[in-house]
Amino acid sequence: IAPGRLIVLFFQTDHEVSRLTGLVRMGIQARRFLGTLQPTDRVAVLSYDSKLKLRQDFTDDRPKIDAAINAAIRRGDPPPPDPDSHPSLARHFDQAEARRCATPERALEVLARALAPIPGGKSLLYFGWGLGTVGGMSGPNASEQKAWIEALYGMSEARTTIFTLDVTDADYHTLEGSIREIAELTGGTYQKTHLFPDLAMDLVSRAISGRYVLVFVKPPGPRGEHSVEIALAGRKGRVISRQYFVDGVRP
Repeated sequence: IAPGRLIVLFFQTDHEVSRLTGLVRMGIQARRFLGTLQPTDRVAVLSYDSKLKLRQDFTDDRPKIDAAINAAIRRGDPPPPDPDSHPSLARHFDQAEARRCATPERALEVLARALAPIPGGKSLLYFGWGLGTVGGMSGPNASEQKAWIEALYGMSEARTTIFTLDVTDADYHTLEGSIREIAELTGGTYQKTHLFPDLAMDLVSRAISGRYVLVFVKPPGPRGEHSVEIALAGRKGRVISRQYFVDGVRP
């Protein structure tokens, strides 16, 4: 049997009314999404409020995933690791660091380190409302910016693409740019969910239904961070791909 997809459902939990309503709405869509999975797919569920919590390790057990989605929205303590999970995210998950995560950027950084040893590409569905939450209107502070960069590079090393589903009940809000940017940079997409949540979920479901692996020879030049632009030749369409690569030491 061919290996299935590895999918992470990440819930940025907040009980402020405009966000809680969206979280509950997208929790319904996430459970509907489970019906589209193939028997070989594995799903893990995590949540972040003031700590990063592993709700369910990778599994194909739909009732376990469903229960984890409900728990992620309600908050509360995470359960002990699931001994039947494969591959095991818990094996590489730093519980102490997870409890110390003061920002969602830091949570993504810790999660990326746990995902990196697991072979293959992964898709992370981020049900949330924003990064740079401490700096707020003035923008991310220095520690948030550092954690954001570490999370971005960490997700690249873990071969993880982020698809953000914005749960905020608003046509626009000041924090949406942060979750739009991290999705686009990692090769994913950003979707608003307050008007057509089922359409937003369907678009993400189709985007992760398959992938191509593109290999290219690095052009000559200095080491560091480089931008990547991929386009279709001779036909119309949009290519969703990571927009950078790092050659050697991080800049």
